[in-house]
Amino acid sequence: MSRSEAEYGELAQRAAAALLKLPGVHSVGIGGRERAGAPTGEVVIKVFVERKLPASALPASHLVPARFEGVPTDVVECPPPSEQVTPGVARIPDGELYQKGDTDRIRPIRGGTQIEVDGNDGAGTLGCLLKVTGDTKRIMALTCHHVAFPDATAVAGRKGGQADPGESCTKCCQSRIGLTVASHYDSDVDATIIQLDPDLEWLAEVFGIGFIAGRYDLTVADATPLTYQIRKRGRSTRLTGGALQAINVVGHAGTRSYSNGISVKPNPDPGITGPIVFSQKGDSGSAYVNNDNKVVGLHFAGDDGPKAGWGIGQPIGAIVAKFQSADAIALEVATATALGQTQTVPRAALDAAPAGP
Repeated sequence: MSRSEAEYGELAQRAAAALLKLPGVHSVGIGGRERAGAPTGEVVIKVFVERKLPASALPASHLVPARFEGVPTDVVECPPPSEQVTPGVARIPDGELYQKGDTDRIRPIRGGTQIEVDGNDGAGTLGCLLKVTGDTKRIMALTCHHVAFPDATAVAGRKGGQADPGESCTKCCQSRIGLTVASHYDSDVDATIIQLDPDLEWLAEVFGIGFIAGRYDLTVADATPLTYQIRKRGRSTRLTGGALQAINVVGHAGTRSYSNGISVKPNPDPGITGPIVFSQKGDSGSAYVNNDNKVVGLHFAGDDGPKAGWGIGQPIGAIVAKFQSADAIALEVATATALGQTQTVPRAALDAAPAGP
């Protein structure tokens, strides 16, 4: 039976409502089946469990059904994700994440770099730059809400900085980049936008990936072969790559329930003998970029298991739609046609600057 993208999304919601009740199931989505390490090309309901057990070891009431509403299921062992912030990379011990992460002050401003909001002791990643449609004065930096406001309700007008929100009277030492405008933390999105200060130079690029060519909305067809490539550049693990495993994923990350996740499995690296990861703490806010250099999502969580190292993101389309519907801010991914196309936030941005707290 052929289904539309919207119908697959609705199917994922119904499957999650039923299957998340089973012990050990932490998320459910739509993706491709894998057998003996190879994709089969079959669309399935992917059921992610903490530990995969033989059917004989489980009571009948705990078994994942072979099919749900006529669609086959595929049970995949993957530790549950927790909020955090090319081949995957070797796991970094938690105590060394900050020291080994990228804490450099990088100018012009661009994605894939450390960002911090005033009042927060932790740092995350600036994903990419966004334009306000029809308003050349307003350029936004995108990251996760829990990066900006991990323990509090969002506050408009709070200082954001790269690499930190520190201020200086000299341009060479100024770390502040702007003020928070709007933020959301619900089942749809985990996202914050920061309006860049006037006179700030910026690039429509992700550090280590290149210039951004636009936005792309992932489909079930992309998730089915289990080979669709996604890259991200985070402040902790820097540049990593993985293969898309599922979209429309419904699950939990820490205290937040999410309804439209993007599941990414780290690519192997023959040179690494230990655990390989797609992300770790501090990478939250990283932009997910496909091989066409288009932004497909924003990273918000990853599992802390010793083996898997998967990442969970949210669709860029859902983020754009949320700020449009909730805040009447029409956003589009900032793009370039070549590396190094530096732009400057106009002085007129002062007239549209958000008020401080």
